[in-house]
Amino acid sequence: MAMFNRSSRRTAVPERGRDQQRRRPAPMRGRLKLRPMADELEGRTLLSAVGLDPTYGFGGFAPVVAPADTTTTTFSKSLSSVALQNGQAVVVGTLDTTTTTPTPTPTPTTTTTTNLIVSRYTTGGLVDSTFATNGTTTIPLTIGSVTYTVDSANDIAVQSSGKIDIVATVIPSSAPLTKEFMFAQLNANGGLDTTFGSSGATFVSFGTIASPTIDTATSITIGPGGKIDAVGSTTNSGTGTTLFAIAQLTSGGAPDTSFNTTGKATVNFTLRTSPGVFENDVAQDVVVQPNGAVVVVGSAQSL
Repeated sequence: MAMFNRSSRRTAVPERGRDQQRRRPAPMRGRLKLRPMADELEGRTLLSAVGLDPTYGFGGFAPVVAPADTTTTTFSKSLSSVALQNGQAVVVGTLDTTTTTPTPTPTPTTTTTTNLIVSRYTTGGLVDSTFATNGTTTIPLTIGSVTYTVDSANDIAVQSSGKIDIVATVIPSSAPLTKEFMFAQLNANGGLDTTFGSSGATFVSFGTIASPTIDTATSITIGPGGKIDAVGSTTNSGTGTTLFAIAQLTSGGAPDTSFNTTGKATVNFTLRTSPGVFENDVAQDVVVQPNGAVVVVGSAQSL
């Protein structure tokens, strides 16, 4: 918001005598004569065109802090979604760690590991050092009995209690040709909530061993009673058909069997049926009404 000084500089005009005042023509009704004036901004920058708040962070930008690079390791941080926790911005994203190991041959070996991260910022736009470790939680790549790699960080939501829920798309090591939804929950201070799901996370697949799927999450929301809903898409690896995918968990992280008996559902917007035609239906966002009804928006296409 730009701030303006209401005081204006005006050129002083000598006072006219009475005779001069009498000879001044009467103003015409219905017409307004405007005299241009220059307002002083007292050195302030006019930011109304771009909307940046100069008091937030550094000139309107909050810092994105990654570990310092070394001669053998580099770091890259990417943020994808934001929510508010008591007015503070909480963001989810990924941290890529690339390690280069020299080998006897001229070509070194390079390995990249991607972790899910959650960071919190103060209301002033600075990293909140009281959150997790120096403002950031790094979610481990093995939770409970599941080891996985990260495909993407998708969305974040905050419970009324302050707990933080995220949804991501991951590849389980036990099924490297598939993808799943992963729900994880953090305590309000940024620590992984190990009472949620299995040791802090719940993995949801819309496929089976006989019919594996590529499941990609897009959005998460909190419903009545702290239930957690996420949407995205599920693609059958055999047919290539992509459908809406909706998953609902209880507040404790278990599949909610009151939702379609399994805690998950798919929607097929079949527009026509003919050989070689398959659906490409992707859910993009979700809200839950006070009565618990789940409202999903996305795109549907027959190819």
